[in-house]
Amino acid sequence: MSTVEQPASATAAPTSTRWRPLTWIAIFLALAPMFVWYLCRLWHIEHYQFYPFVGLFVAVILYQRWDRIVARPDGWFAYSLLGVALLASLVGIKAASPWLVALAVVMAAGAFLFSHRDHEGIRLLYLWPLFWLVLRLPMNRDERLINWLQRNTTELSSVVLSLLNIPHIVRGAILDLPTRELFVAEACSGIKSLFTMLFVAMALMVWKQRRMWLLPLYLVAAGVLAVLANLLRISAIAIAEYYWQWDVSTGWQHEVLGYVALVLGIGLLLSADRLFCELGAPIAADLVDDEESPITSIWNRIVSSRAAEPSYDRERDRTAATSCPVSCLVVCSLLLILTSWRTIDTPDDFHTNPRGTPPVLLEPDVAEVEAAMAPIICGNHTAARDREDPRLGVHSDLWEVEVGGQSGQIVISQPYNGWKELTHCYESVGCQLVAHKVTKRPTEAPMGDRPWISQASLQFDDGSWGLLTYAAVNARGELVRPPHAGLLSEAFARLRKITLFARPVGQTVAVQCWVVTADPPSETLKAETLTLVDNVRHSVQSQLSSEKRMASDE
Repeated sequence: MSTVEQPASATAAPTSTRWRPLTWIAIFLALAPMFVWYLCRLWHIEHYQFYPFVGLFVAVILYQRWDRIVARPDGWFAYSLLGVALLASLVGIKAASPWLVALAVVMAAGAFLFSHRDHEGIRLLYLWPLFWLVLRLPMNRDERLINWLQRNTTELSSVVLSLLNIPHIVRGAILDLPTRELFVAEACSGIKSLFTMLFVAMALMVWKQRRMWLLPLYLVAAGVLAVLANLLRISAIAIAEYYWQWDVSTGWQHEVLGYVALVLGIGLLLSADRLFCELGAPIAADLVDDEESPITSIWNRIVSSRAAEPSYDRERDRTAATSCPVSCLVVCSLLLILTSWRTIDTPDDFHTNPRGTPPVLLEPDVAEVEAAMAPIICGNHTAARDREDPRLGVHSDLWEVEVGGQSGQIVISQPYNGWKELTHCYESVGCQLVAHKVTKRPTEAPMGDRPWISQASLQFDDGSWGLLTYAAVNARGELVRPPHAGLLSEAFARLRKITLFARPVGQTVAVQCWVVTADPPSETLKAETLTLVDNVRHSVQSQLSSEKRMASDE
């Protein structure tokens, strides 16, 4: 019996389609060095430590639903995302910014998901919102969010405690109980549960294949439930302290309480999912008098189950040929070289962020620092190590000073990763930011640095004022330029300083002067504190530069 041979095209995909996996592998591999660097840094931020679960969940969904057809970038949208990814990666390499490279990875992931489909022929783009959770809020805006959550959860907890007749006083993010002072940071601000609930809400949508127009409702519900869960935790800590003198703000009790509140929040989120499902259900024909009602038709079309595009042909997409991506491989190879070089070229102190107590970058020479303060009158020097204070940092050296007839403090605190916006720390303890200005000192700084100093005026609830003047020096003995106040001006300031061989700031030592006054700070006081901080900062810079030279000689 004779057999009819099948054409080669019917049994195997064209040879050129075998380049498709290599194209996507090359794209993500080119961004891998700086993206791994970004993930390592992100792991040391506690409220982002959920991101491994994001990766695991996405991998499981792709394994279950992907139709295993590797497609080339599909349409103008996918190519636009790849173009944005290329631009972000080049700027990230020049600016030594792993965040921009992480943005490039998110854009490339969007192009990949848009170009691929599940077993039902539906694009996998519904997984894309999960990738945005891994991208940290730009320019440390999550710190602002933490302060906002601290203040609001403290006020809401105050309402609960008042209903329970528990005496207390609210000072910013601090609850003063009769037996102790409870700083909301001890009970967590709620930022960790917020990000966790956002992840759970998105994962729930993807798992149950909800329509994407419901995403805002799920995000709002996750935010509200995270605040309620954290409110329960803070109130429980205060109640246990007041009635039974039981400290559950630390240790395993605090962890158990946090998990109980989180599980309760997830349970309420599942209930909200059921509610959204019922509210978004199609309208049955027997519930309306007119089956041809245009409103009913439009609503049912919006909330109906997802369907593949009518023009989608799975077999055609499986066997469609594509040109050999030589240009793509060349570009990706160059990107891999640049991202690897930038990662290796970065100083070690910028890569590392130990989970334990960070080391002291500089043991200040007390005599040299006090000489730099002259003719300002300074009091005793106090050194504190291995202590976590929102305003003073882990390691601090403090001097009581008298500036412009007002009592104040000069503090050298360390270490921080990059520029530390100290106004956030003072806002978390009850101060309200009134004015914030970045000032350029008229004196010339050594080594050609521009001596910018940040200065802020803050007000307490009792009407008194605080003047905060602060600057920073990195571990290499280089002055750190503070970002300008405001989101847009801060973004443009960062773009302006991009150069080909720019190096990241690394770990820093902060110098701050804090003065409390009854009236708004005068211009004379502002000028004197600027001069004082400038002099102390240059003393710290000189000592760090000397230690660096000694280390290089050894």
